[in-house]
Amino acid sequence: QPRFGQEVQLDKIAEKLKLDPAELRLGIVAKPNSLTANWLKIGTIGLAECIRQAEGVAQKIAGIGDESQAAAAEKNLTGELGAAQARLVELKKMPEALGNAHSECPLCGQLLDGEHKKKFLDERAAETQAVAARGQSLQQQLEGAREKLEEITQAGKALSGLRQKISFLEPIAG
Repeated sequence: QPRFGQEVQLDKIAEKLKLDPAELRLGIVAKPNSLTANWLKIGTIGLAECIRQAEGVAQKIAGIGDESQAAAAEKNLTGELGAAQARLVELKKMPEALGNAHSECPLCGQLLDGEHKKKFLDERAAETQAVAARGQSLQQQLEGAREKLEEITQAGKALSGLRQKISFLEPIAG
């Protein structure tokens, strides 16, 4: 794979010279209507535009993040959201369970008198609001993670298409 070796060396040269690898490549792309070392005339060439597009996609991917990170975030958020929803169901059932006159406090096991029961229910109402707010926040984060994952997927497809163009253009440009 001599072409791969050449690309690796170009990356190393760019690193040593503290140049952007894409800019280095753009500087050595043959110009349209020029002659090669063995006197072949190059007509039009799309390699420079392809490099620019690949650089744009690479920058977009770098700005978006890693697909596995986005997938892991989506999975974690889905789990947290499920736990919050399950807790909300439990909290909504508590007042019904405490409707009986001789109810025991689920926390301390004592019989619930009027004041104890009111305090317990007030605390559960506050917890219900907090869990509902957390659930809404998690839902928004999950939607954002899914959008990010879709962006990464689309950018990967664009990069794959550019790789195909480059592989087609290399024999023409080389």
